[in-house]
Amino acid sequence: MAQLLAAIDAECMVLSASVKAVVDAATNEESKAENQYDTRGLEASYLAGAQSERLAELHGMRLILAAMPLREFTNLDAIATGAVIEMDCDGTRSRCFLLHHAAGYTLQIPGDGQPGKTISTSLTSITSITTLSPLGRALLGKTAGDFIEVTIAGRTKEYEILSVS
Repeated sequence: MAQLLAAIDAECMVLSASVKAVVDAATNEESKAENQYDTRGLEASYLAGAQSERLAELHGMRLILAAMPLREFTNLDAIATGAVIEMDCDGTRSRCFLLHHAAGYTLQIPGDGQPGKTISTSLTSITSITTLSPLGRALLGKTAGDFIEVTIAGRTKEYEILSVS
């Protein structure tokens, strides 16, 4: 979880600097409209507003994740928020970390990716997904050994759940 929070913090720092730069651009004397068709300042203010909303969203998401209690899952447990799931789809194995927020982050976990196991020098990638995604919704409540089908953009894929931790 610390790695995910650090990634969000880094994204917040970059976005915060971007918001400052766009606000400066929107309020700069050079952005003042020269005629009725000159919308540089207006466009910069819209961009600043959207970036500020995203920054507030990231801060809120970080607070929720930092307060989220993590629990140990076993292969007998139903998949829920906080579970790390190993899956196989057409011979390709992947791991995901199921959360309510923060989709799309790739975390590097030492060892075999299993919490509490001996650490090795190898790294395992785990991608964060949310319970709102088609894959996340399909995983909820399933256990190791189950199969799920997920259709995204008209393509259906079958996943075998190999482990839950």
